[in-house]
Amino acid sequence: MIIPITIGMIVFLFWAYRHTVPPLKRSVRLILGLFRGTVLGLLAVLLFGPVLRISLSEDVPPDVALLLDHSGSMQLPETDGRRGEKLLGFLRSPTLERLSNGASIHPYLFSDRLTPLPEGLPDSLLFDGAATDIARSLRMLFEMVDDIPFRSALLISDGANNLGEDPVRIGGLSPFPLYTLTVGKARKKPDIIVTNILSNDIAYQGDEVPVEVVVRGPEFAGERITLMLKHADDVLDRTEVTLPPDGMERSTHLRFVPNTPGLYSLAVEASRLEGELTFENNTRDLYIRVLESKIDVFFIADRPNPDVSFLTRILRSDENIALTTRTRRADAGFYEGPFPEGGTAGAFDLLFCLDFPSPETPEPLWSAVRDLIENHRLPMFLVAGRHFQLSRFAGIEHLIPVTGLRKRHEQLVLPKLTPEGAAHSVFSILDNPYANMNAWHLLPPLFVCSRPAGIKPDSRLWLEGVPEGIVTLESAAAPLVISRDLGGRKTLLVLGYGLYRWDLLAESVGGTNEILKGFLSKSMRWLVTREEQERVRLSTSKMSYRAGEDVDFIVQVYDEMYRPLERAVVNMIVESGGQTRSFRLDEAGSGRYRSRQRFFNPGSVNIEVEAFLDEVRLGRDELDLFITASGREYLSTESDPGLMETLAAVTGGQAGPVDSAEVIIGRMDLNPERRVRIRETVLARDPLLLAVLMILLAAEWFIRRRRGMD
Repeated sequence: MIIPITIGMIVFLFWAYRHTVPPLKRSVRLILGLFRGTVLGLLAVLLFGPVLRISLSEDVPPDVALLLDHSGSMQLPETDGRRGEKLLGFLRSPTLERLSNGASIHPYLFSDRLTPLPEGLPDSLLFDGAATDIARSLRMLFEMVDDIPFRSALLISDGANNLGEDPVRIGGLSPFPLYTLTVGKARKKPDIIVTNILSNDIAYQGDEVPVEVVVRGPEFAGERITLMLKHADDVLDRTEVTLPPDGMERSTHLRFVPNTPGLYSLAVEASRLEGELTFENNTRDLYIRVLESKIDVFFIADRPNPDVSFLTRILRSDENIALTTRTRRADAGFYEGPFPEGGTAGAFDLLFCLDFPSPETPEPLWSAVRDLIENHRLPMFLVAGRHFQLSRFAGIEHLIPVTGLRKRHEQLVLPKLTPEGAAHSVFSILDNPYANMNAWHLLPPLFVCSRPAGIKPDSRLWLEGVPEGIVTLESAAAPLVISRDLGGRKTLLVLGYGLYRWDLLAESVGGTNEILKGFLSKSMRWLVTREEQERVRLSTSKMSYRAGEDVDFIVQVYDEMYRPLERAVVNMIVESGGQTRSFRLDEAGSGRYRSRQRFFNPGSVNIEVEAFLDEVRLGRDELDLFITASGREYLSTESDPGLMETLAAVTGGQAGPVDSAEVIIGRMDLNPERRVRIRETVLARDPLLLAVLMILLAAEWFIRRRRGMD
């Protein structure tokens, strides 16, 4: 429609310009008619809004991802050279050049994560990645598919995956086939490997600290080696061990006695044998914080009962506890001696009350104990027995985690960890979470005769008691262990008694008294840990982690009354290895905020958090972590062609050794793809069109005025 209208307007204008006043030359009339006609044509274009569509087709080479393993295990030697040299040899080969000619190559490095190489293929690699996480690297690659339509991927690695999820399961989600080239062979090589070292994060000055060392030596069965525990250049302890048969590990202990408090950076070092594959895995590091003194515990019981003897025996067996015991007699005296007075009473770190106070507790005695609580700010471990009277805490009831206790008939209840208790370090007695949960649930039942009227909102319910025979009914569960942390002043309330049953009867039900011992020790450590009355508190489960290990951060935020504060914005700043990064933590409820991170560079990590509410700063906290070299890349030194083959099979690709690269690449689909690109332009929106229109109108007006036309 627009074309015939435009032609009609141009013809009319040429007819109209046949005669002008004043008369003009024919050439001038033609120019004016052309200008006016073009202007009208352009106006028609603007009115009708036509679209200019240009279709272009071209043959585009397929996009292929090239994943190169640069983890530390690629430095290991093979019979024909180091693994990394084989990979670099492929990068310089005509095979890769032919692949580049037939495809658009997108190179990436991977170890614990995927890193793009925007400047193309490197001439050399350091092979210094701390761990190999193939699954995470594949996930990151799959997330790029929306931006880059990969036809396939070529993965070159030794297959020694040692971190993260199952690569085969993640590979099964691939939208394109994976072709794998394996560097190295799956055979054991002579090596000595310190696979693990275990010790407590916290120790005490003057106490012997055991360090468990686990070692294995493929192809060195029967050889004798020396294990040394070192602090800087000092050898603290040494022992000789005989390496076990292949496929087995040997455990032994090294010990030392720290003479001064502070942070100890230790190393366990295995002597070297000729012919070892690498010496990188002969050494493992750990950090231990040494505290100045033991915990001074004042244990007071209202009257003799079985729990007194069993609990005091267990507490005295803990070398880190100095125990002072007082058991009240009927005549208001004590079996063990007089009540501590003066400076002796003020030296205690913790008050342990067993069924104390009771209605029969003399007021002068309770006043003396209450003075310890108020004036010396002692944390409290309270065990509520038959005679425990909570009302005696009037005036300091803000320290108690419950609002009151209701007496009821005595009954037996089975312990059951709450989700919060299962995640708390106080209740993590055994290293294996499943075994730990099972051990708690195998404990014999306790007696209870009190039930809380209510639990204060900022208290923590760690352990519940369920009456025997109805363990599946959630509604039957009653609070058994509750805690409260009020501005750094901590109280632990146990509403069950007969704790001797966890020692005396545990083995009869397949359990162990290690749970009772560990619970008492860890809960006291937690109670006496002094925390400033800060409204923002950052914590982790321990102070040192292996490189690549998950670190769970928990931040607690409180209001002015030290009640848990929700809806806060909590920012974390992590400084590690000269780099700084920041991010926001996720809210976990009840004033708690969480984050999970991994660190791969050995050394110290500074963590700082700040909390805000409605842009008002609430406070900050910080801590230092210590990351030890994990040696993950050297704990298993064999290549894994089986994993590489399975990974290729589940995605529809092909696998083979790196020497078969030409064959594997020959099976890839490298046919160019015909892509059609359509470019559309709305002419009415083209600024060039408007500019031409204005120029033509101005030119016509200029000529008409110069020729004397109206």
